[in-house]
Amino acid sequence: MFNMIVKVTKGNSKAILYEKQMISIDISLFTRIENQLKVLLVKRTEEPFKSCWSLLGGKVYNNESCETAVLRELDEKLALKNIESFLTGVFSNPVRDPRFRNISVSYYGICASIPKLTINERKLSEIEFFGLDALPLLAFDHEEILKHSLKILREQIYDPRLIKQFVPDIFTLKELQEFFESIFLAKLDKRNFRRKISSLDCLVKTGEKNEKDTRKKSDYYKLK
Repeated sequence: MFNMIVKVTKGNSKAILYEKQMISIDISLFTRIENQLKVLLVKRTEEPFKSCWSLLGGKVYNNESCETAVLRELDEKLALKNIESFLTGVFSNPVRDPRFRNISVSYYGICASIPKLTINERKLSEIEFFGLDALPLLAFDHEEILKHSLKILREQIYDPRLIKQFVPDIFTLKELQEFFESIFLAKLDKRNFRRKISSLDCLVKTGEKNEKDTRKKSDYYKLK
């Protein structure tokens, strides 16, 4: 945290331009659980907003970039490595943090599958993955940050490279559509969705059928 103070003199008055400023990063970590998009939230243990849920985040050290800070926070707090992150915005409202000026650089990351997370109990007390339709009240302006990160994800989700990070090895088109609906929080037209996916030219049939179907057996697909 920076403690430098710059003062500008106007006549006999002095105005403090900046003091006690901090740069932080906030991460919307998304994954697929039970074929639904979920986001990781952590419970705060200190004021302000003690016991409230928030996005995972932390300070940016003076000797690192914001991208490096994202990787460090994920590793230090959850032992997650090599998580690709995507810049989603900068949040600089002077009063977004009641303690001091705190500029947040936000990212979203994708955890393809959730192993048994190793929680650093010195830094985190409780974590939970929430569906987008069941979010709790969030600390600071994290609701705004999450909504913005989700907007970016929705704009990019038809990129086969992103789809690959979410889907299992094999899946039906119905399962894929249900997952996309959990991202958009809306029903998608079956014909339009399949036309859109077909245009990406990223799927191939495995030759297997879903034997759980009671009527016509649907095909299993995989990504090329």
